[in-house]
Amino acid sequence: MKHPRLRIPTFSQWRVSVAIAASACTCQSIEILGAASIASPMLVRPYLPCLTADLVLPHGYQLEEHFVTTADGYILRMFRIPARPASASAPPASTASTCTNNSSSSACSSSNNNSTHSTAAPVVLMQHALLDTSAGWLLLGPGRGLAFQLADAGFDVWMTNSRGNRYSRNHTRLNPDADASFWSYNVDDLVEYDLPASIQYAKNATGQQQLVYIGYSQGTMIGLAALSSQPDIAASISLAVLMAPVAFTTAMTSPAFVLSAKVRFENYALSIFGGQGEWGSFRQANAEAMLPICR
Repeated sequence: MKHPRLRIPTFSQWRVSVAIAASACTCQSIEILGAASIASPMLVRPYLPCLTADLVLPHGYQLEEHFVTTADGYILRMFRIPARPASASAPPASTASTCTNNSSSSACSSSNNNSTHSTAAPVVLMQHALLDTSAGWLLLGPGRGLAFQLADAGFDVWMTNSRGNRYSRNHTRLNPDADASFWSYNVDDLVEYDLPASIQYAKNATGQQQLVYIGYSQGTMIGLAALSSQPDIAASISLAVLMAPVAFTTAMTSPAFVLSAKVRFENYALSIFGGQGEWGSFRQANAEAMLPICR
């Protein structure tokens, strides 16, 4: 499969993008909707203006919201930007739709009946970095954000969100605010459950047998581990693009990180900023304190 050539932003641009995505500047608060059950999963939806829709739809791109349930019950939110027609002289009408693993094609259709369908466009799945979300691929805006560039180049773009981040703080039976077991996972679970479920969902939705995988930082670690341990995943990926790749952390020399590991800083962070097993969660007071810095 021939892949279009792209103008990739510099590493410094991506570093700024990811830093903003991981900060309180992106979202100001969260709201819990629904109940923790399979029929009505617990969805934690950020308030405006941090919704992915607000980073995509105003620019004339279509957007789909998909919910993928993993084998161990985590509900992951993926966002899709369908490929834009190469012959289009103007942006298509902005539309949004929501789909789940069990949605029928008609139930997943947006207002222009253009959602969740088999496509001949090459599919790309983008896996974000540590403490990041799908917003990291969008914050630079059209013409600079990689997700926008890929859609403009004719790719069918799927952006994942790993369990526990603001978009995937959901489960079929566990309440992230009350059940500590919700947070009892590590990167191995992202490799064993999250990535395979996301890839299979995108393949089923598009009818494609292979896709391009783009990982950034932790996303490269997840991709490398899956490629080396799961033949089905390796067979599903036609091209892997690894940005700021990392496979092991044992050789880190940063004094701050080494000291943090030795004193078990994560326990302190949990006691100050977290609760059940989460730290760095988004709260209104924290966001308001950060806004002057972000501006």
